[in-house]
Amino acid sequence: MPKENAGPVKKFKAGNMEVSLWENKNDETGRVSLNASLRKSWKKDGKWEEAKMSIFRDEAHDAAICLQKAFDWMTFEWKPPKQEDD
Repeated sequence: MPKENAGPVKKFKAGNMEVSLWENKNDETGRVSLNASLRKSWKKDGKWEEAKMSIFRDEAHDAAICLQKAFDWMTFEWKPPKQEDD
């Protein structure tokens, strides 16, 4: 069972991306579910910045598919526009 204000049950990190898995208890039903928070961090002007997003377990697979498709398109299909000095 999740504890009040407990930290994530698991973390995964790759480069500047991190996913944390959190247990959430529904006070009405007592059911426990998982959600994932995605965090991207970067340095800007010597200061750390970050962007966060949370998704539920049933959305994680769809997000993974979209990210894989985006990566494939950027890697194998995208052609940069011609620059004037090219």
